[in-house]
This record gives sequence, C-alpha cells and structure tokens, in this order.
Amino acid sequence: MTILTNIIRFLLIFTVLVSFTSCGKDTNKVPGAYVNFSINLNDPEYQELNAPGGYVMVHGGVNGILLYRADVDNFKAYDRTCTYDVYTEGCRVSNKANHSYVECNCCGSQFWIFSGSVYKGPAQQSLREYNTSFNGSDYLTVHN
Repeated sequence: MTILTNIIRFLLIFTVLVSFTSCGKDTNKVPGAYVNFSINLNDPEYQELNAPGGYVMVHGGVNGILLYRADVDNFKAYDRTCTYDVYTEGCRVSNKANHSYVECNCCGSQFWIFSGSVYKGPAQQSLREYNTSFNGSDYLTVHN
C-alpha cells in the first residue's frame, strides 16, 4: 500500500472513532436536573395550557420550567435557565409581553417559545428541553 492509502485509511478510522465517542454526550451548558412531575390541566393554575399557544411557568428544573402547548396533543417543557449566563444566579427567561419568545432578564437573549431555539443572542444554544407525556385528556407529565 502507498503512504497516501495509509493516510486516507487512518483518517477514515479516526473520523469513525471520533463520531462514536461523541454520540450521546450532553453538550447543553445548563446542568442536568431531575424532573418528574405531573399536572392536572383542569387546575385553574394551568388554564393557559388549555389552548394551543398557551404557556405557564412552573417550579422545577434548575431555574423553573416553561410549559408550552404546541398543539392539541403536544407540549414542550424548557428549563428557564439562560444558556448564555448559566451560572449567574437569577438569570432566567420570562415573558416580555410577546407570545412568540421569552427573554433572559440578565443578558437579553431571546428564545422562540415554540422550539426553545435562540431568536436573538448573545446566547448561541437552545434552552434545555425536558420530555413531556400527555394522556390525551387532562394530565401532563414532565420528565427527563
């Protein structure tokens, strides 16, 4: 074999190994928090979640959790911790009178409420998302 063939083979093997070792790594800057709770959508505290586009802020996660109803059967749950200013106490997203995005109270980063992705920086990473399970009628569970 020629030196060029050996170099190409080495690069191919190296690329495959690197891709396997990076799979499954959590690269989110927001520290992981154990989350496992259910809410009853019939509770008046959660009435905003009774229609698509509605959202509420609840306790849990690192700095609270934003629950958003994407459509009739699908919900989103995001940690309110800003991904730009993770370790500054009290830096979290909240509503700024706009139902399309939430904004960090420290750095001004804005995140789309329907996806958690960055709308306007300086943050460059989406909000940490938690799993949701809906029973189809009145109970929503949020979990890791």
